[in-house]
Amino acid sequence: MEFKDTGKRIRIIIVFVIILLVPFVMYMRKEHRLAKSRELYVSSKGYELAGSYKKAIEVLAEAMELNPDNPEIKTKIGELYIRTGREEEGVDMLKGVSAEHPAYPDPYYHLAFYYYNRGDYRVSRTYWEAFLKRNKNPLYDDIAKRRISEIDGFQGNLTEENSEFKED
Repeated sequence: MEFKDTGKRIRIIIVFVIILLVPFVMYMRKEHRLAKSRELYVSSKGYELAGSYKKAIEVLAEAMELNPDNPEIKTKIGELYIRTGREEEGVDMLKGVSAEHPAYPDPYYHLAFYYYNRGDYRVSRTYWEAFLKRNKNPLYDDIAKRRISEIDGFQGNLTEENSEFKED
């Protein structure tokens, strides 16, 4: 009879260990993926600073595979796409990030600059305003406010047909 009780105890211990161990292992795997993703993001900055944008994008793509919901990684890829002439992909990426993470300010900042540099001032202004609503860094607020002030000073190119972004 004692043997049956020992077997039952062992099964209970095994089930208990599995219940505790599986979530812990899953948590550690996720933490490892996030840490690796962060490491890749940081290393991409070195490539970017060296002007190796293509390599930076490759490294960021690898980081995005490990952490597909990270808006920072996607925003940086979008920004680099624009810098490397892949403007449509970059704009699509940035708009996707702003749709997935509407409170995250960075894609609005980069879209505002993109449209400003293209001369689409009304669209740019709308993105600057969206950025200001979300941003927490006063330094970048000043940049956005200066750009809005410049746009307000322009007389041309501010027709309603240029406004493709409308914030709710």
